[in-house]
Amino acid sequence: MGNSVGGGPGQDEATRDRCADCSDELDPELDRGFAIGPEAVLCFRCAVARGGSWDESQERWTIEPEVGDLGEGG
Repeated sequence: MGNSVGGGPGQDEATRDRCADCSDELDPELDRGFAIGPEAVLCFRCAVARGGSWDESQERWTIEPEVGDLGEGG
């Protein structure tokens, strides 16, 4: 994807995802999100709004958000 010549996604597009719920842009290197399968992610705000709970001391989701209505891949 990022190796295509001409017309392919730029560096910013190749390294960023969009939230499967609100479509906000996420930077995987900076933003904490919740992966929904290999192709989709929820932003932190949407993951928490969907019942997810992040444990800062363990650096992991202790309660996963409800994503059934999104399906894998959004």
